Amino acid sequence: MTRCTTRISALTMWVALTLTTSAAWAADALPADVLAFAQRQASCYHFRGEEGYNAARRRELSRAVHKYCDGADRIEADLRAKYQDKPAVLDALRKAALPD
Repeated sequence: MTRCTTRISALTMWVALTLTTSAAWAADALPADVLAFAQRQASCYHFRGEEGYNAARRRELSRAVHKYCDGADRIEADLRAKYQDKPAVLDALRKAALPD
């Protein structure tokens, strides 16, 4: 596993653990689609913050940002509508949408 992949895995686990131990934990575990969104957001923020130190790295980062960041607003809006009556899930979505 590369150092970059290790950092993403660690960040993804941290996001999932943080969200599941929040107020949502008391009500029930978060839905899988919400956790997937949180993981996607963590990857988006990670790659947006990386340095493109050469042309190949810039291309790699551009592909990753496109993969993880494009469409996030639509996905978040869909999840907010789907879980509009679940305050703990909405809180988790709010936290996932904020950069750390």
